[in-house]
Amino acid sequence: WKREHSFSIKERFQIANSRLNGTSKICLIILFTALVATGFGIYKAEHSENVVNTNKDVLKQFEVHFSKYKNQLQPRITYIKMAMDLYPENNTFKASGKYILVNETKKPIDTILIKTGFDEHTTYTLNIKNTMIASDGLMKFFVHKLQSPLLSNDTLFLNFEIKNAGNTLFQRNSSVLKNGTFLKHDILPRFGYFIQNEKKEPSDSTALNNHYQALDSDLIDFEAIVSTSENQTAIATGFLQKQWKENGRNYFYYKSNKPIKMGMAFNSGTFKNKKEVWKDIPIEVYYHKSHSYNVENMAKGVKASLDYNSKYFSSYQHSDMKVIEFPLTEGSFATTFGNAILSSEVRFGVNAKSVDKIDLSFYVSAHELTHQWFGNQLLPKDVLGAVMLTESITEYITLKIYKEQFGKDRALQFLKLQRLRYLKGRTKETKEESPLYLVKAEQDYISYGKGAIAFNTLS
Repeated sequence: WKREHSFSIKERFQIANSRLNGTSKICLIILFTALVATGFGIYKAEHSENVVNTNKDVLKQFEVHFSKYKNQLQPRITYIKMAMDLYPENNTFKASGKYILVNETKKPIDTILIKTGFDEHTTYTLNIKNTMIASDGLMKFFVHKLQSPLLSNDTLFLNFEIKNAGNTLFQRNSSVLKNGTFLKHDILPRFGYFIQNEKKEPSDSTALNNHYQALDSDLIDFEAIVSTSENQTAIATGFLQKQWKENGRNYFYYKSNKPIKMGMAFNSGTFKNKKEVWKDIPIEVYYHKSHSYNVENMAKGVKASLDYNSKYFSSYQHSDMKVIEFPLTEGSFATTFGNAILSSEVRFGVNAKSVDKIDLSFYVSAHELTHQWFGNQLLPKDVLGAVMLTESITEYITLKIYKEQFGKDRALQFLKLQRLRYLKGRTKETKEESPLYLVKAEQDYISYGKGAIAFNTLS
């Protein structure tokens, strides 16, 4: 080992250099260059214009400049017709289409507020001459002054084109996957001032203009032509009208048979398809070929929910029902858009055979299908307690469906889990616990857990 005085940094570099041959030096230079390039790429990805920083300071700054538009009246979206082209092979998409909006107020509207998707490149035009008077490129928010006000019951047309931002080595800027694409309506333009800090009391009549899930629409007519690669099936909200092949791609035309909420999805994949029929309603479950474990249970959940809700409430309003699997990389939730249930792959692979466990695949399907009545036909206004009329009642009805299917003991097990959900949620509450009739959307331990128990007790 070295016994003399320590070498200086300069001397150490000289010694190291003398010990390296030409090949070693080239390898080190290549490695160093690769490290620098990788670091630069990561920095660019994290600081690109597509990465939106929604911290409190950014939102506060936005509100300073734009909160004056908070109560600005806006036209309502009544119709959307669009084309969606999916390219799974390179993880990209292109969309285009038009909106029809109507001034449903009794006053003229001269200012239009438009919000576009955070991660997408969106261009649009209005059919009325206008001037952009304010904008926020970070929040993708734009304010237009109409040259001629939109009078009561008049219509406004918006044409749009959307494409995803370019994908990089470190960041995927679209939800288009090689297999299992799941795009949602949040890529589409929306209208109005979108930051709503507090929900209003149910007694506040000023909150009655909007339902609890949209500020710019009530129920809309929707149709879309969706294309994808030739080895995949594309699925969208609505009833399939037609399908065909063109230029090596598959095309599918979907149209809603009834007006729906502003909620839609676009899926593409190499799906297996299980077909069932409930009375005259076709039921289809689209799933990955290796995720067939719970497909039967999911179809049973849909049928049981159709039986119960049609018997005690009203007829199912759509022409068919689809259950569509999406990858865990896109989330672990389930939701309902129009005539489709979108469910994460985690629900397709859960072991539900054991009698001491809740059959989650059956439960999720029954729960989401029940939202066709409570959350779609019954559409609460945008006030505190709205989710009591959707989630709480839906959980209670799902309990009744579960009891009919599996018996009282299994239903009680289901109720115990809801009680545990409520009690655990209470321990994490950082603010005051709301009463059920004023529950907030984010307080799911109340709307789901406490709600199911409360309505079961009342029954």
